[in-house]
Amino acid sequence: MTDNPFATPTAPVQPPAREVPATTQPYAFIAVLALVTCLSFAVSLGIQWYNDIGEIRQRFSEHLQLMAPHWFTGLVFYAAANLLVLHAYREKRQLVEFRPLALLLIGYGLLNLVCGMLAGIGLAPLTLPFYQWVTAQSSYGVWLMAFNEAMSWVYLLLGSLLPLGLVLLGSRVNSPRLAEGEEARVAAWQVALGAALCFATLCFKLMQFLPYALLRYDEPWLYGLYLSGVALPAALLFGAVCTRLPARLQRFAAGRALLLAVVAMLLWSVALLAVGGGWRC
Repeated sequence: MTDNPFATPTAPVQPPAREVPATTQPYAFIAVLALVTCLSFAVSLGIQWYNDIGEIRQRFSEHLQLMAPHWFTGLVFYAAANLLVLHAYREKRQLVEFRPLALLLIGYGLLNLVCGMLAGIGLAPLTLPFYQWVTAQSSYGVWLMAFNEAMSWVYLLLGSLLPLGLVLLGSRVNSPRLAEGEEARVAAWQVALGAALCFATLCFKLMQFLPYALLRYDEPWLYGLYLSGVALPAALLFGAVCTRLPARLQRFAAGRALLLAVVAMLLWSVALLAVGGGWRC
């Protein structure tokens, strides 16, 4: 019996995609990163205290008020970058999860410590002569800020993303992949958190280029106060993304999360300029 040539053509029915439970494993890597960063910060302070570098014991409180915000902004910067890389790698390789997680986390933490120390030792011959040269100039603010910003990206690549890349390469053998017809969805709050971290990082980077007179380093606690102002818009962005997106998404889409953060930062900057102009009028 032949098919009816006048029948309405219909597409074959495709079975619904099987949804794989969303994984929170990337945040275990972020927790290890935070732990290693805290440990490195504490060890650095301990060494400075023990050797009394720059007579730090006499002004330890002021030094801590100034260094703690720098440490926190660096942690947010590293967390945002690592989170985007973890989600992008998982989606590109179509991985269900990272295995064996415990060994990967231990290796990631150890490599973070080792690579961070090696990066600091290896870059010291470059940074120290530059600081000596730039501080001898009559006007060195812009040079110093630009150099510090460039070095922050170098340290990110060598001390954080390189260890993460090595660990992820080692996970390819044992990490299960998605089968045909499976989808690894992510929760909306994960995308919201990634966008909020990127937004906070961009704001922190922008604040670092504020004039030195405005930051007033003679009052160290003011720098932390400036940075705390980023918490409100970051929380608003997190809440807005959570409420506007569906509860579960097909992809994390790291590039879109970063683009969202850039747009939000630009809008927030325009709003601040508009409010500042209104107050002047």
